[in-house]
Amino acid sequence: FVPDGGGLEASLQVTNRFERPIKGSISAHVLGWTREESYDVEGAKYDTDVVLPPGTVGANLAFELTAEDYNLFTDIAVNIIDAKGNVVAQSGFGARMIDLSFSGGPGSYSVEILGATALPDTEPTWNITLRETQRLGTRRALDVSGPEGGNVTLYPGVTVALDASSAEPLPERPDGFDAMVEFVFEDRLHSGPPISYRLPFQRQ
Repeated sequence: FVPDGGGLEASLQVTNRFERPIKGSISAHVLGWTREESYDVEGAKYDTDVVLPPGTVGANLAFELTAEDYNLFTDIAVNIIDAKGNVVAQSGFGARMIDLSFSGGPGSYSVEILGATALPDTEPTWNITLRETQRLGTRRALDVSGPEGGNVTLYPGVTVALDASSAEPLPERPDGFDAMVEFVFEDRLHSGPPISYRLPFQRQ
């Protein structure tokens, strides 16, 4: 990466794991900023904050518990609350992993996790992992080039080097966040939807 407020430069290796070749065009966009954090919790309630920077319009939150920690609770609710006290999204754990998204402008949002146990007087000790992806209001296109320029041919089991770079400055990223980039392959040899992958690009 170049400094914040500048562009993005990255190199990657792509290997076709399908049993058929893929030939066509490839494109890429920066979708937003992402990070993954793990929190140790004592008690049945945990609060944290999501702070959306300028240029973002919401966030996708992916929560994960271990099977052991999930079994400590009879119910777990999650609320996302804006600065005015309004609940902008809510859900509950029906399994040990859930995804929750909300839309909203820049600012601070509270994430409230409320667990219930079979023994209300107990203070469980547990851990939760949160993947936070802040969505940009406008996706930023990247220029992608490889041995064939903007086109690519991927043979099964063969690795191809690709370079990606932004043609214009990107919004400033919050500290500790990486760029979430989506690559889309348009396969001209076979019918069907495009093949897409989302990858976090770490700050170097």
